[in-house]
Amino acid sequence: MSDANHITSSYNRVSGGYNGRYEQNPLPGVAATLGDLVAQTGARRVLEVGCGTGHWLETLAPDLDLIVGLDPSTGMLTQAQARPGAIALVNGRDDALPFADGSFDLVYVVNALHHFNDKPGFPAAVKRLLRPGGALALIGHDVPSALGHWTIYEYFPETIDLDRARYPLWSDVQAWMTAAGYSVQPLGVAEQIHKEYRGRTVLSDHFMQRGGTSQLFLLTDAQYQAGIDRITRAIEEAESRSEEAIFRTDIQLYVAVGRV
Repeated sequence: MSDANHITSSYNRVSGGYNGRYEQNPLPGVAATLGDLVAQTGARRVLEVGCGTGHWLETLAPDLDLIVGLDPSTGMLTQAQARPGAIALVNGRDDALPFADGSFDLVYVVNALHHFNDKPGFPAAVKRLLRPGGALALIGHDVPSALGHWTIYEYFPETIDLDRARYPLWSDVQAWMTAAGYSVQPLGVAEQIHKEYRGRTVLSDHFMQRGGTSQLFLLTDAQYQAGIDRITRAIEEAESRSEEAIFRTDIQLYVAVGRV
């Protein structure tokens, strides 16, 4: 099975509980960033590529004439279909965007670029879909700045090399936008994520579950269990000293915006 098919199959499996990430943290900064982009561009027709369960589609839909979500996972689209509002859904991939030229005012991606088949070519592929004055916005995680600041990287070290291989540097993302002819804005921060768990409460964290995030469902069963065992040992060692182990996450989600 190819990596892309493996990821899609994994998202199909975990789709039923995946929206738990937004119940735990609704990412208000991302919501505000997307709302600001709609206002700044005067967008009425919007596309989300890699829409997943449709969380952001539902957030933006009341203010738009048309919002479309595209995703390769039928399981995730089934979850999105259950959301209220006038949301159009399309099963498809980033490297075969099935839309006419000039269809949208804003195209955005939230935490999905690392899954795309043609990351360097994506900005150019999107550009033909945008009307003059439209924008492409890419929001997501940054591996270098998260090293030493994310519980998953600390206790599941195999995820670091996996993510280095699939997450582009933001400087490269902006260079791809520039090469495609966008006017690129300075890199911004869409969300600052601060979390702290004490002791065994970390084991109930949505992001510690096997299906909570792609970092973990890309691991083998043995690698995942080894990470849980490391966390458990840290908890037990602290308890032996009558203390609580503290698990902190302090990471940023960045936003790269290009205008046409």
